Amino acid sequence: MALSHLAKNRISGLNQNTVESQACALHYNFAIDVVLRDHNWAFARKYLALPIKADEKFINWAYVYAYPPDCVSARRIVNPAADPGSESAPLDEIPWKLALASDNNTNVILCNLVDATLEYTARVQNAALFDASFCEALSWKLAAGMCALLRGGDATLLQFLRSNYTVTLSGARTDSANEAKTAPTTRSSLYDSR
Repeated sequence: MALSHLAKNRISGLNQNTVESQACALHYNFAIDVVLRDHNWAFARKYLALPIKADEKFINWAYVYAYPPDCVSARRIVNPAADPGSESAPLDEIPWKLALASDNNTNVILCNLVDATLEYTARVQNAALFDASFCEALSWKLAAGMCALLRGGDATLLQFLRSNYTVTLSGARTDSANEAKTAPTTRSSLYDSR
């Protein structure tokens, strides 16, 4: 789909000896990671009880946890006191922070909650798991990445591609919101006054 946004011919794989195939190969994995980071996609959402990194210490943080190797975007630390299936209300959110480990090669998660569970977006390589909204958004992001190589950096086209990516992502967020039922985080004052 991405090549069709650029009015280019289809390819049968990323290892063909064509400019289009090489452009796709160059941008494909990066585009996937960017689109995964830009939205909390249900098909890529994971929960993991984080392992403690006992050899790491950070001031003002009681616990240092290992960062999951397949994590593209850490979303939140799940509040064990919150109702299952509910999104945390702002007052119920567990403070946490991402940091660089002392080895300067890995990330860690800092938190003051023992036995923390992370909700995150995982790097998904199996394209069969991608939902339709993700595929559409990926096609626009990938086309924007390839625009300079395949269309000579046409600024008007690039703006068009980026705009369509933004619109598609907005629609995906709406679709996702309609595909989940979460418990209300607060009751109305009208309800309480009855």
